[in-house]
Amino acid sequence: TSLLYEGTPEQITTIISGAGIRFGDNKGRYIVQAREKLMGEDAILSLPNLLVDDPKKARENVVDNIKGLGYKEASHFLRNIGYEGLAILDRHILRTLCEACVIDCYPSTIGKKTYMELEEKLGEYSQRLGIPLDALDMVMWSAKTGRVFK
Repeated sequence: TSLLYEGTPEQITTIISGAGIRFGDNKGRYIVQAREKLMGEDAILSLPNLLVDDPKKARENVVDNIKGLGYKEASHFLRNIGYEGLAILDRHILRTLCEACVIDCYPSTIGKKTYMELEEKLGEYSQRLGIPLDALDMVMWSAKTGRVFK
């Protein structure tokens, strides 16, 4: 953990690339940039200001202010710290939505507009099934990967 607080981009890249994380070079730099924005001597952001009560607004704040985090990653981060109602739309979830005929096809790229539309469709599907969105995408992910997280 000390590398997160003090490591150089190169040191962090070595660790995360060794752990099999894709795009390690970029992520090492992004981690250091986020650390400097949030914790450095010249910090220009604070997590309490980014993490407002509304989950979707909090996600927008994270995406807009933390380089390297898109909607999926920001949703994942926020869900891990207690936010609800945000979909984590990875390839496993999208394939499952295609198979269930909730969406027409697996999108080749996902920008903000597409992510919001897909999240809305997943939300509608979760309501029809009577399963909270947060639980449904986790069940879909577990069914596709064979792994379960507590």
